[in-house]
Amino acid sequence: MTEMDDAKYERELVLHLRMRGQTEPEIASSLTELRAYAKKTGKPIAEEFGTPAEFASQFPIRNSPKTKGGAMRRMFGAAFRPSPKVPEAKSDEPSAD
Repeated sequence: MTEMDDAKYERELVLHLRMRGQTEPEIASSLTELRAYAKKTGKPIAEEFGTPAEFASQFPIRNSPKTKGGAMRRMFGAAFRPSPKVPEAKSDEPSAD
């Protein structure tokens, strides 16, 4: 994996961590540790940690309105939530058909 691939990995990881509700300082700390580990071992990030989604899955999901992840989950959750079925109104009068 080249440096460009590592940069793409990091961008995707940041997105996944934000979606899980991690704060910006927490994300920065995770990236710093990730880069240091990769530099120390000399191995590509994806080889060591799997996909960005797999790596991010080890972090807890938070629903805080103060995090971008919480806001994004609410926004996308509302967009993809099925609309409730509205029962048809029943009338005592016969239909005009």
